[in-house]
Amino acid sequence: MTAPASLYGVGEAILAQLQAALEAVGWPSDATAYVGAGSIAWDDCCGQIVVNPERTFRYLEFPAEATGGELSAACYPGDIGVIVSVVVLGCIPVVEDTGAPPDGFDIGAAHAEFHRLAAAVWNSLDAGLPDDEWELAGLSQNFLGPEGGCLAVETRFAVGLEEPAWCVT
Repeated sequence: MTAPASLYGVGEAILAQLQAALEAVGWPSDATAYVGAGSIAWDDCCGQIVVNPERTFRYLEFPAEATGGELSAACYPGDIGVIVSVVVLGCIPVVEDTGAPPDGFDIGAAHAEFHRLAAAVWNSLDAGLPDDEWELAGLSQNFLGPEGGCLAVETRFAVGLEEPAWCVT
C-alpha cells in the first residue's frame, strides 16, 4: 500500500484497523468513530473512538526528529513522522438520580471491560500498522477519567512514512 498523501488518510487507515480489532472483542460496529484534529469532545462516551494525527515532523532516522540544513529542501530526501493519538471512550456507572452510588461490582465490571478494549487497541497496533512500509515507535497508553460517567484510554505513538507520498509540488 502506498502511504496516503494526507494526515486524514493515515488516520482513516489506522481507524479502520482499530475498529476491526475492537469489533472482534464485542465493540459495537455502529459506535461513533472518526478521524479528528486537536481536542475531542466526550459527547458519545458510551462508545467512541477518535484517531487524531496530532503533529508531523521530518526525520532521517526514525523516530528522531531531523534538525538543521537537511530541512531546507521543499521535498527533502528524508521521511515524515506523524504523532498519533487514539482515544477510546466508554461508560462507567454513576450516582443514580436518587443519590444512590453505583454498585462496586458494576464499577469493577465496567473497568474490566474497558481494560479489555484498551488491550485490543494496544495489541492491534503492536502487531503492526495498516501499511507494511510504515514504522511505529513510542507506543504508550494513558487512562483518563472517570469523568461525568465517561472513561477513556489514550494510546499514543509515532508513525514513520515515506516523504514522496506527501511531497506535492
